[in-house]
Amino acid sequence: MIAYDSVNNFFWTMEQTVLFRKSWDGTTFKSDTIMNDVGVTQMIVDREANTWLGTYGNGLFKYFIRDFDRWDLDIKAVKSIKMDKAGAIWMGSGNNGLARLHNGKVKTYRVGFTTDNSVPDIDVSPAGEVWVASMGGLGRYDSIRDRFVWYTREDGLSSQYITDVDFDEKGGVWFGTGGAGLNYFDGKSFTSFPTEGHAISAIKYFPKKKTLYFETELGLNALHDGKIDTVSIPSFMNTSIVSINIYKDSLLLLGTTGAGIAVYYPDSGVGKFFTIKEGLPTNFIYYVAADYDDYI
Repeated sequence: MIAYDSVNNFFWTMEQTVLFRKSWDGTTFKSDTIMNDVGVTQMIVDREANTWLGTYGNGLFKYFIRDFDRWDLDIKAVKSIKMDKAGAIWMGSGNNGLARLHNGKVKTYRVGFTTDNSVPDIDVSPAGEVWVASMGGLGRYDSIRDRFVWYTREDGLSSQYITDVDFDEKGGVWFGTGGAGLNYFDGKSFTSFPTEGHAISAIKYFPKKKTLYFETELGLNALHDGKIDTVSIPSFMNTSIVSINIYKDSLLLLGTTGAGIAVYYPDSGVGKFFTIKEGLPTNFIYYVAADYDDYI
């Protein structure tokens, strides 16, 4: 499953290279084929109930009332997509930079000070600022000047190769790197936390516990009060966690590359696991989250 549209109660799924939209009547699924031979990687729904689809190799599509608009962009492989508080659609590519679509107009932006234009993650802070994780540094969008401020090692980052970004309750920015640890930006200066050279694939700040959870190739870790501890989950010892999200304000949802998903209880260290034995279509779960009704 790629996404769940909670407004219209639709499930969007990919099977091979076929995109389906499915509805559930409480007993059975009704399935509609939406698109063939296109690899969809990202999806969001805007305020007008349009569905925006980022693809691998075919750019951006907008789906509405059984029809599509395809936007002719320089970005063909959409790796990350996010809507800001103004309703603009931000897109990061795997190899061709960053673009913003707003009111029918597209504008592209330079990524950092490097020729590596990969943008793994885009997120919007609680204050409404757009932040970009890229292979050219950490980017903050200046909406007044319509440009990005790029932070690199010269500004105090431990690495310019940024993999993921998240925010805490103070407005601080947490971000992972491709081998040089975690970094934190309080708005004035950067602090780094080494991870012994291990690349970070996912991060999530947990406000209730004031703890940052992050994943490296060695497993799940927790950073609290400046100290990093390993989180031992025996069922996940031989797999990687690629998705971390919060569930019901006190639990973690974990998606893995081979061991299904887990609802993890940080206070007790106990997890409830779901795999193909419990009905999952696959144990390779690249993204897991809960909707507003707490459905996973």
